[in-house]
Order: sequence, then structure tokens, then C-alpha cells
Amino acid sequence: MLIVGQVGVGKSHLAQLLGHCAMREGVDALFSSCSQLTATLNAAQAADGYERKLATLSRVPLLVIDSC
Repeated sequence: MLIVGQVGVGKSHLAQLLGHCAMREGVDALFSSCSQLTATLNAAQAADGYERKLATLSRVPLLVIDSC
């Protein structure tokens, strides 16, 4: 799902709420900002663990990425 809108209308809040509801139903979720995710992937690439990190992320049923 992609949530798009102007600044301050509650996109992040809505995404967090949906993630929280999913987790209450037993669905694993990962919350990350775009900048955190980029830094994590860059660090993994520097340590030759990029493919492994992508594989780990691809197994998360719900990945919520907030804007940078």
C-alpha cells in the first residue's frame, strides 16, 4: 500500500495504525524510516551482507517505510 498526501495530513500516523492493527492480528511488521532503511542497507553492503539483508526484509509480511 502506498499512502500519498500533503505534509501533516496523518500519513505516518495511519501507516503506524495499520501496522499496529496487523501486529495485533499476529502479522509480523517492521517499521523504518526511509533514511534508516537506506543506512541499514548501505551498512550491509559494506559488510558484504546486502543479499542476506534483502532476503531478511523480503520475508517480513508487512514493511512500513516512512518518508525520509
